[in-house]
Amino acid sequence: MSSRLIVALDFPDVQQALAFVAPLSPTDCKLKVGFELFVAG
Repeated sequence: MSSRLIVALDFPDVQQALAFVAPLSPTDCKLKVGFELFVAG
């Protein structure tokens, strides 16, 4: 069994979150959208 890293996206806006996740590989981690980003739209 292999475990993957879960990255929390706790950013105030979508642009910051996108810039942060751009270099991440979807095969290496999962993403969790934080409440602040969720309500930001």
